[in-house]
Amino acid sequence: MTPESIIALATPLAVIVAAVLQQMSANKAKADRVEIKDTAAVAVERNERKLETIAKTAESVHILVNSSMSAQLKISAVALRRVADLTRHPDDAAAAELAEKLLAEHEAKQKLVDSKAGQPAA
Repeated sequence: MTPESIIALATPLAVIVAAVLQQMSANKAKADRVEIKDTAAVAVERNERKLETIAKTAESVHILVNSSMSAQLKISAVALRRVADLTRHPDDAAAAELAEKLLAEHEAKQKLVDSKAGQPAA
């Protein structure tokens, strides 16, 4: 074989090898993109589940706090009203009225929240 014939054979082979290598590289890049896309989808799904859990926990805590606040306001209103009825002092009467007002406001707000809780989210 002459050098010219070797070059004549090597040139098409080099083109074929380059094309195969380029195709292999493109396939690997495509596989990497698919893997990244799958990984991102899994991460998004995991984060959505975490956010749902956090939202449920926050709602439960809010309900518990509102319930405790309602109980405390009720106790205060009843106790202060009894003291005011016993003492007939204007300051005690004012304190009882304030406690009753705060309880009524809290109950009205809670009723509004409860009525909206049954509605679908906008």
